[in-house]
Amino acid sequence: MPISYYGIDYTNVRLIGSTGFKDPDYIVDNYFGSINSQVMLEREKYNFASSFRKRNYKVDLDMLADVYRGINSYSILTNSDYSMDKSLIDSTIQTFNTKVQEGLDFVIIIEK
Repeated sequence: MPISYYGIDYTNVRLIGSTGFKDPDYIVDNYFGSINSQVMLEREKYNFASSFRKRNYKVDLDMLADVYRGINSYSILTNSDYSMDKSLIDSTIQTFNTKVQEGLDFVIIIEK
């Protein structure tokens, strides 16, 4: 069974403590995509293939890069506790357009 890794999804992340995040646009524009790239640059450190007992896996970071463009950076700031419920996770997964017909799709969804 083929495995496809699409990266780390930050679409529903919340940064708690809005006074500590002076420039949320910079965080979205620079960190979200670059963290995904770093995981790929350090593939040996983040060896997902061995976790799934597979020699290789396909990587496609473009799907989430497109999603990041739609994030309102100021909506990710909060001063209260936050947690995602199962329905939000389910609806987030439904928005993914993986273009793969078979196999296992792998996305890490970040909450906070």
